[in-house]
Amino acid sequence: MNDLKTLTLVTIGMERPTAEEALRREQADEFPRVTTFHTVLNSTMLDGTFLAESDGTLRGRLYRRLPFTIAQVLEAHRRRNDYDAVITWSEALGLVYAAVRKLTGSKTPHVSLMYWISKPKQVALMRRVHPQIDRIVTWSSVQRDLAIQNCGVPPEKFVLIKHPVDEKFWRPRDVPTDMICAVGSENRDYRTLVKALEGLDIPCHIGARNIRLVDDHRASTIDIHEYLGPLPPNITVGHRYYQELRELYARARIVVIPLMPSNTDNGISVILESWAMGKAVICSRTEGDRKSTRLNS
Repeated sequence: MNDLKTLTLVTIGMERPTAEEALRREQADEFPRVTTFHTVLNSTMLDGTFLAESDGTLRGRLYRRLPFTIAQVLEAHRRRNDYDAVITWSEALGLVYAAVRKLTGSKTPHVSLMYWISKPKQVALMRRVHPQIDRIVTWSSVQRDLAIQNCGVPPEKFVLIKHPVDEKFWRPRDVPTDMICAVGSENRDYRTLVKALEGLDIPCHIGARNIRLVDDHRASTIDIHEYLGPLPPNITVGHRYYQELRELYARARIVVIPLMPSNTDNGISVILESWAMGKAVICSRTEGDRKSTRLNS
């Protein structure tokens, strides 16, 4: 029996299913095993639902006026003494929670899962608050090294892990392969892919709704149809949810992941899901993916 109790701050909002509904979907083979994390760690997942739970209270009215990340961190701070540790699952949540911990002198241990620490604003904040993060868990050796060099984080504070993939959900399927596909939205270079496929009789589906282009200073999200403009007849575009995405992978002879240059591991989930399904992958050679702990294991 696991006596440890943890509180995990996650960035997913109100659309996140309940633990019971997620477990039902997993058992029905409709969903990857997302409940494993909070089951093994006996964790309460603090997502957007806490806003609904506090409706009608003074605290709830205050939260509605605040940026979501700030409200989430304040709620975690309010609940912290009910748990053995607080886990933050993103750089923004981790750094803001660490800042609150520094201001209040909170002693509840804080573990943060991070994968993109090198953005300038985050570097500046990390330098000031990293003592309030007891452990930083990451699967990016590049980002770990940059945080040590640029932020002064002690190397022993890092725990380097392999990026996870649910090999039971993403498994080989015996279906005809008649196309290629490309999946994902962050830092994708789909314009180059479309240009490469022009004039070829190769069906391709791009599984994305938006394109999110990120550099060191800003991020911009663009509707993919606006980003790509008119498409040749062999290319289709549209988001695919878990079961649909698995079928898309299954039909693909090759999964293509065209990336902009980056020192983070954009595309790693797609790479690992594709490999778990036995698919060949063509991916841009970027620093972040080339040095990913999972891809070099």
